[in-house]
Amino acid sequence: MQDYVELTPSSWPAAARIYYDLRRQGLTVRSPIDCCIAQAALENDLLLIHNDRDFETIAQVRSLQNLRFQCDAEGTA
Repeated sequence: MQDYVELTPSSWPAAARIYYDLRRQGLTVRSPIDCCIAQAALENDLLLIHNDRDFETIAQVRSLQNLRFQCDAEGTA
């Protein structure tokens, strides 16, 4: 079973604010979409499991629960 997380109309300005706060601190994320994903995780108190350094950058300005998951060259953890 899969659960889906939906954003609310107020999620979008909050995600934009994450991007703005990052830029004010001289931090850059490669994809603004990652700010939207992070906002969804924040709103729903979710642990975000990823292999994308943007989320570690976002965690510098928000209390984002995140865990970087990396695979080796053979695709195993």
